[in-house]
Amino acid sequence: MGRKAFDNSIDYKEIGTRIRIMRLKLAVSQTECASKLGISQTHLSNIEHGRSGITLQMLCRVCDILQVSLDYLVRGAEKTDEKKHSEITIDEVVRVIKMLKGIEEK
Repeated sequence: MGRKAFDNSIDYKEIGTRIRIMRLKLAVSQTECASKLGISQTHLSNIEHGRSGITLQMLCRVCDILQVSLDYLVRGAEKTDEKKHSEITIDEVVRVIKMLKGIEEK
C-alpha cells in the first residue's frame, strides 16, 4: 500500500541530454567519447539528441567514462551523497533492465 507504481517509460531524450551535459562538463569531445565507447560520433550524437535508444551495457560504459551514476543518467537524480551515488546498486540495475526489456518487447 502506498507504493508508487513502476514507471517503465524511458525518456531517451533526457538521458541523452544528461550524457551531453556530463561530457561537456568533463571537456570530452563527442569524437573522443564515441571512440572510448566503440561507436561512431554520429551514433553518439543521435543518442545525445534522443534519436537513438541506448542499451544498459552502453549506459554502464557511459557511466564509467563520464564518472556519473546510472541513477543520474536514467532518473536525473542529483549527487547528494558521493558514496551513495558512486556505486550502482543491484536494485538499480534490475529496475533499468526491466525498463529496457519493456521497451524492447513493444
